[in-house]
Amino acid sequence: MPTILVVDDERTIRTLVRLTLEPHGYDVVEAAGGAEALALAEAHQPDLALLDVALPQLSGLEVARRLGGRTPVLFLTGLSPDDEAIDGSGVRGSIEKPFSPATLLRRIEEALESAA
Repeated sequence: MPTILVVDDERTIRTLVRLTLEPHGYDVVEAAGGAEALALAEAHQPDLALLDVALPQLSGLEVARRLGGRTPVLFLTGLSPDDEAIDGSGVRGSIEKPFSPATLLRRIEEALESAA
């Protein structure tokens, strides 16, 4: 069962992602901020991280950099990060908020396949 780390400071977004992914066989680990995300990534070794760009403590971009490409990342955001800033950070793309559950599932499956 793939583990997905969901990092967003909005509880409703984390809950929506969890309710979308768990029925499809994904294990979901949630964090509200960047520092918590890094600790959970170390403890759970997720197969993919969904990161909001604007996070408390550390930005999603900084979290992606610190993950060092060990964990593939999809940004889940209303902001568009600068392409040059994400080079080499393990970022596989982004899902724009608001998103549909079908789009979320499709993009996660694509990112997991490309990481394999």
